Amino acid sequence: MSNEVPAEFADAGKDSPGKVRERSAPLFVGTDSSGEAVVLPPSMLLRHVMCLGSSGSGKTVFCKALVEECVRADVPVIALDPQGDIVSLALRGSPEELAKQGVDPSLAEEYFAKVEVAIWTPASRLGIPLSLNPLALGGLDGLAHEERIREISAISASIADLLGYDLRKKEGGYVTAMFDVVFAHIMKVSPSARDISDLIDLLDSLPDGLAEEVERVAGNGLRKEVIRRLATLTIGGKSLLFELGTPMSVETLLGKNDQSPANGKTRLSIIYLNTLASKEEKAFFVSRLSSALYSWMLRNPSKEPQAMLYIDEVAAFLPPVIKTACKESLVTLFKQARKYGVSCLLATQNPGDLDYKALSQFSTWNLGRLVANQDREKVKGFLKSLSGSDAERIVDRLSGLGPGEFVLLAPDLREDPIELKVRWLASDHRTIDSDGIPSLVPDELRALLCPKQKAQDSQVRLDEVAEAVESRKESDSSDVDSEEAEETSLAEDKNRALAKAVEILLSQREALCAETLANLTGASAQYLKKQLNKAAEEGVIQRYDRSRPHVYFHTDVKLRPEFGLRSQVLAASMNVVEAKARTLAERHLDTKFLVMKSETISRARLIQFPLYQIGFAGEMTEGFIFKSLTKRDDFLYLDARKLKTLFLNSTGWHFKDTATENLLKVDDLDGRMKTKIVDPGALDLSPQMLEGLKTPEEAVKAFKRKYEPEVLSSVLMFMPVWQITARNGDSGKEREIHIDAVIGSLFELP
Repeated sequence: MSNEVPAEFADAGKDSPGKVRERSAPLFVGTDSSGEAVVLPPSMLLRHVMCLGSSGSGKTVFCKALVEECVRADVPVIALDPQGDIVSLALRGSPEELAKQGVDPSLAEEYFAKVEVAIWTPASRLGIPLSLNPLALGGLDGLAHEERIREISAISASIADLLGYDLRKKEGGYVTAMFDVVFAHIMKVSPSARDISDLIDLLDSLPDGLAEEVERVAGNGLRKEVIRRLATLTIGGKSLLFELGTPMSVETLLGKNDQSPANGKTRLSIIYLNTLASKEEKAFFVSRLSSALYSWMLRNPSKEPQAMLYIDEVAAFLPPVIKTACKESLVTLFKQARKYGVSCLLATQNPGDLDYKALSQFSTWNLGRLVANQDREKVKGFLKSLSGSDAERIVDRLSGLGPGEFVLLAPDLREDPIELKVRWLASDHRTIDSDGIPSLVPDELRALLCPKQKAQDSQVRLDEVAEAVESRKESDSSDVDSEEAEETSLAEDKNRALAKAVEILLSQREALCAETLANLTGASAQYLKKQLNKAAEEGVIQRYDRSRPHVYFHTDVKLRPEFGLRSQVLAASMNVVEAKARTLAERHLDTKFLVMKSETISRARLIQFPLYQIGFAGEMTEGFIFKSLTKRDDFLYLDARKLKTLFLNSTGWHFKDTATENLLKVDDLDGRMKTKIVDPGALDLSPQMLEGLKTPEEAVKAFKRKYEPEVLSSVLMFMPVWQITARNGDSGKEREIHIDAVIGSLFELP
């Protein structure tokens, strides 16, 4: 297929060379089954676009192509990049690749003549550093009373989540209500609360009227605990999100203020989320961004598309049932955005992990290859409301789609589904890791978007600190001589180093040695080790002595270093409850006289079976007549003790030394389970299951010894399995029957 820009609109909106297209120019995204160009009117963007597809389906290419078209149509874009797939929109595709893919050179030239790519890195100087200030409430002044209350509640909930409170539980509700009261007070009387430290001071010394209101919703003990958790946001790596870089502004991200792009270019702001340390920080950031965009659009309404928000791999932010810190803000944005000229583009490879109730405002759906049955079933339910009787046929088609092939449902464009082959990109298509980001930010753009005033403000704060220190020295000179002052300063530095080390252990949720912590804090390893041992004696942290060197971990983090589990692990969610497992096990009880059961079930317990999830890049030949080689990332699962390969057949789960078929065809856990990252101590782990546990390096070696594909990752995970004890009524002998708690099949231990 050709990726040339169709002649009927290649020069739409151009009166002469160099003049940009008008916003009414159509968006070229690919060709249909007859080879005709598929073009979307920009107005369709306001109906919101959802793109679904398994890994390797081409969904990221489609989304990036749509972003390129928005830029060519003068619609600025804010893109959230969770893993480095989007930042390559800043790189030109090689002439050889463009020619190979049939991309019209004029399309590439126009995109790069038009775009200004700004790569933002929250809490990091890798790109353009971007900071958040949850107390910057000035933007709420122009909102209606109801909208202001909603925004304050959203801010309160996101901070409570960031502090580790579960928003579904009473305690999370109390903390959210407390912040509601405090922020309403700040809006009303405008005290000088400028940042997290000021918020801590306010909570620590509440004015009389505010103290009474806070007491109604949160007790004194809870308030002090909130203060303690807030303090952790002001030290170490967590403080960078609030202190480092340019304060987040929608106007700046879209290029609609005095920092707008030069020469009529359109800003593409890519926010690289991997510089944030935890999922809570990422959810907090997405919450604040979506709320800020919502407030901005209410003040700047438009009937035409004036901005796009693109979120890649959105399932992490919109899971079913669970209430994340950003879910409510995103749903509110989706409902209202199109009335104000803001389009939303979402993508995920895990549709089974997506809350479809949140997506009722999305009218344009682009569906790529979906292999897992649960993903196709999830999609089918939603498609029935869009395409009625066609839903079954569309879903059946999805498993057979190749890379770059999609079924586009766009009722505003065509009544029938469109079989789409996505166009290739003007930009280079590859994943960029953090090391590659600095070179993608031009010095002049960094200078434009990091105002000197920020540095001046920092210098003013440093001057204020210096003046305060000098003032303190002068006032204490009569009581403390210079030697004592130096000792006091040294002790304070040591305390700060210990506090930072403790904060690192809590935020990274990992067991680390004193030398590693010393490198991270800049402290002396010898001194820090003494301080860590003292903190361990006081119960603030824990020390594991049976390793060399000794390792330390936070008391709130439940690790199992005695079994080598010194960091968080992956855990599959339980779908089969005990009653169901017992019923399934009854089918496998021994019988006598053909029909009478000679065994009964005496007890059942849940065990966690250890596996290594090995990510690999594989190849497979597809097609019957027109064969093609497909490259795809996939997972294989090895028993974490004997390193045998897990597979499923008609009789249940089994292990064998080596898979005989192509690894991409091995029937295993892919598409059948949901996983979460947990502390190993939070699982009920049996010592018997952990004895002889292999290391990730040993798992990778075993995989390479058995198979050819390139290894991408090696992660320890636990699969829940029901261990059912069957007792023979005549002999009294007992045996174990194992039923997995994921799909409920017989599980044969290796």
